[in-house]
Amino acid sequence: MRKNILILSFLGLICGVSEIKAETWNCGEKDSDGNYGANVKCTLDENGNFTVSGTGKMADYGWSKDTNFAPGYGYNSPASDAPWGNGSRVEMQKIKNIVIENGVTGIGANAFCGADQAKTATVADSVKSIGERGFYDLYALQSIKAKGVETVGNSAFGYNGRLNDVYMPNASNLGNSAFYYTNKLEYAEFSDNVSLGGGVFTYSGISGCLDGICANCGNKFVQKGTGCVDKCLPGYSAYYDYCLRTRYTLPEADAATSNDNENMIEWIFE
Repeated sequence: MRKNILILSFLGLICGVSEIKAETWNCGEKDSDGNYGANVKCTLDENGNFTVSGTGKMADYGWSKDTNFAPGYGYNSPASDAPWGNGSRVEMQKIKNIVIENGVTGIGANAFCGADQAKTATVADSVKSIGERGFYDLYALQSIKAKGVETVGNSAFGYNGRLNDVYMPNASNLGNSAFYYTNKLEYAEFSDNVSLGGGVFTYSGISGCLDGICANCGNKFVQKGTGCVDKCLPGYSAYYDYCLRTRYTLPEADAATSNDNENMIEWIFE
């Protein structure tokens, strides 16, 4: 009998260790006392699955330069100051997959900054906004589909070096440098009336001079294709001559025109 009790106790310890490996934090917006809201929960399990659940928007967080990471590399090695990161790049690298469940309405600033081992990100349609640097420097992420997102914050997807395609058909507001240095980016789709901040695509696969000049280019930006123009419109500065190499594709049509009333110049795309 005693032997059986010892075995059960041992199994209980094993189970207990397994449960401890999954951590959960309150991560809703802070209340008046500075406490994170319990309406949104963030959980990281032992397999690197990070799940955001509940109702409402995530809290906004800061970020830190991890001076202990890759010393001498010459890169600022940013890492979220959220409790699952604590400014440590190594801690952020525990995140392998990100799931934002239905009911969550916004992804907080810097929430996943530095999670460069996260290969997937599943975003529910209920999510309407992504905070600044929310997915900053997720080097392993290759694709993002966020059908409900309307607002993308500054540098939200900056330094996503392997990001290839973006599908956000309802996004109407892209912040400054939202897709900065996404040099593998080939396809991005947003709302028909998308408003672009400064340097949205600088050093990306679809490059630099799309800022504020794409009213008649439609909502699809493609690296390669026909019906493209490879010059900046007058009055818009280049980013290290990248504008001269920029190509953006018109929506599905045989021809379209874009007028620059101030300079009385008509551009015809065929």
